Amino acid sequence: MVNQRVIVSGFGGPEYLRVIEEEVPRPGVGEVRVRVLAAGVSFADLLMREGVHPERRRPPFTLGWDVVGRVDALGEKVRGFHEGQTVAALPIRGGYSRFLCLPDGRAVKLYSIQMRKRRHPKDFLHDLGRLLMLLGKGEISPVVARRFDLQNAAAAHELLARKAFCRKIVLTDPDLLTSRTMANA
Repeated sequence: MVNQRVIVSGFGGPEYLRVIEEEVPRPGVGEVRVRVLAAGVSFADLLMREGVHPERRRPPFTLGWDVVGRVDALGEKVRGFHEGQTVAALPIRGGYSRFLCLPDGRAVKLYSIQMRKRRHPKDFLHDLGRLLMLLGKGEISPVVARRFDLQNAAAAHELLARKAFCRKIVLTDPDLLTSRTMANA
């Protein structure tokens, strides 16, 4: 399998965003591999790309502050997750990719309203509480203003630079993000 991700090849404008292909990462001990369905494009990403954000790294690096996706593989010693489970996470970097490995403690399980499997209410409330805390801090946003595929990350950054007031821009995987996929999330 091939992973695609967007890298910042140098500090500056959207022209420094490049799509590269590489081998799909393998999850390490205590990590989940997530097939990214959507990655937020934020003003913080724009500042990181320009080299002025405190969380910046030396190029090349991959942007992507927040993601939603499906667990694709589990590393050793991972508990509480299963393949196919829908999760959200705040990796701060790395979200502009098809696949992303995260420590299992950084992923939050998302549940469909129509859960087929009975769960203990405390599990649901714990995860919902974590998600609401992130929403309350303004670290994630449920509002989507515009969608772009991963290949058009530069266009998303150009739009964000012109309309910094925009609520949310999301990079999506067009192969995965269908109405059926979202209905099953």
